[in-house]
Amino acid sequence: MRELSGTGEERRLRALRVIGIAFAGLALYSLVQSTLVLATTLGTRRWGSPGPPSPSP
Repeated sequence: MRELSGTGEERRLRALRVIGIAFAGLALYSLVQSTLVLATTLGTRRWGSPGPPSPSP
């Protein structure tokens, strides 16, 4: 039993490291994805409300 006494703490730290890496990866993915969406739609999207065109005088 003495040989396995440190495995609980080691496994916990490894699990926390994996979770931290997963969150960092998700943040990086979100940053890249939002940058790509903004870069590709910035000049092509109309930001007004959809509605009938205003009448010409």
